[in-house]
Amino acid sequence: MEIINNTPHAINIYTGSEFDSKIRKYRGGSLERTIEPSGVLLNARMQEIDDEPINGIMTKRSSIISADNIPDDGNYHIVSQLYLSAAKQSGWDTSRLITIGGAVVDDAGRTIGASFLVRN
Repeated sequence: MEIINNTPHAINIYTGSEFDSKIRKYRGGSLERTIEPSGVLLNARMQEIDDEPINGIMTKRSSIISADNIPDDGNYHIVSQLYLSAAKQSGWDTSRLITIGGAVVDDAGRTIGASFLVRN
């Protein structure tokens, strides 16, 4: 089985990163692997409806209205949390869907990768 990246960006996987409890993110480590985008996105579509402002700030309610089908190719697929939620809401088997976990940040606090993948 292969790991197919169905997001629009490369996924950098780091090893040896240390969890920083002050910021609840990982720091340091070494870049082990980059999983490039496959060029095929798995999308979930949302509907947003205006709602009452809170303290003068506009609010909306959103709901998932549809999602692309999970490919029937026997591979693992890296997807967004939104897509995973849509697949679960649709009652689909999500055992081959993977999301990223353990955000790794640089010294400026920018996310540069993940320390692991999450099976769903």
